[in-house]
Amino acid sequence: MVASTTYGASDYLSAIEASGFPGIGRQPARLRRGLLDAYLQGVVDRDLPEHGLSVRRPDTLRRWLQAFAAASSTTRWTPSSRVPTVVSWESR
Repeated sequence: MVASTTYGASDYLSAIEASGFPGIGRQPARLRRGLLDAYLQGVVDRDLPEHGLSVRRPDTLRRWLQAFAAASSTTRWTPSSRVPTVVSWESR
């Protein structure tokens, strides 16, 4: 099988940044953030308990998820470097 695409590295990175969820990723950035927040709220409030996991302090878990997302989004892969590089908030 032979396949080709017009997507480049920057296109893939933009798609990842937009969340990867087709119904969410195509939305404007502001709406996308609200949809992702609602998705995580549902995971914490509904999905985890449905799978038998008790969340004693849901607000603490949400804050941890937010901090994890912020920390993991401060690295950036660039095609020229081939390794993740740390990006400070000042350089954005």
